[in-house]
Amino acid sequence: MIVVDASVVITCLLPEAESDAARMLIAAEFCVAPDLLVSECVNAFWKNVQLGRILRSEAETALMTLPHLGVELVPSQDMADRAMALAIDLKHPAYDCFYLALAESRRVPLITQDRTLLRKVKASSVSTADLRLLAPNIA
Repeated sequence: MIVVDASVVITCLLPEAESDAARMLIAAEFCVAPDLLVSECVNAFWKNVQLGRILRSEAETALMTLPHLGVELVPSQDMADRAMALAIDLKHPAYDCFYLALAESRRVPLITQDRTLLRKVKASSVSTADLRLLAPNIA
């Protein structure tokens, strides 16, 4: 079991350099994420349409595919207290800290592409989460 954050799921669903790695990971592992994953993905799809990176039809396909990835969604409320504490202590956006809180509570790795979060967690003793980059060898 692993926690995947929105950066990994979005990479799985949209054409990006690490898309194959994200698809293989999600297919091979039992994945969980806070339920805010859905809103983060929808926002990313919208943003990519606005920036002209993808067509509206591609965003709609990605959204329809999302529930079929098999990622178990956990109610965000279940980890809100810990996520807020992590956000304050790490000085990092709270929505990313929900993934950290879930990884801590399940005692499983969090797979991300968020190098800033990784750096902050590694530089502190605030979180016990095991953070890993989706594609650590890609700059």
